[in-house]
Amino acid sequence: GEGGEVSVSLDESGGDGSAGYRLTVADDGPGIPAEWCARVFEPFFTSRREGTGLGLAITRRLVTDVGGRIVLESEEGRGTSVHVILGAADPVESAHQKTVRGAQSIDSGEA
Repeated sequence: GEGGEVSVSLDESGGDGSAGYRLTVADDGPGIPAEWCARVFEPFFTSRREGTGLGLAITRRLVTDVGGRIVLESEEGRGTSVHVILGAADPVESAHQKTVRGAQSIDSGEA
């Protein structure tokens, strides 16, 4: 099929004015049928021949494990947006903490 556009944005707000971050991945594709929207986070649910149907299920599990939320917005014929909303955390002090810029690797010093 024809290629569409995917955009990724990060806002320093929980989306409702609360402290945190909102990562949004949006496309201008055909959208998701309304009857599928409630199922897209179920393990192994897929509408395609390729893929496992685990991507959004795993993402939701990881996001909720750290106290976040994931929200799906889709309109047939107009595209889909997935918002990952994470609360701001207090900075963590670590003896192994290092700021990384560019394509660097870090060694935590732990075996």
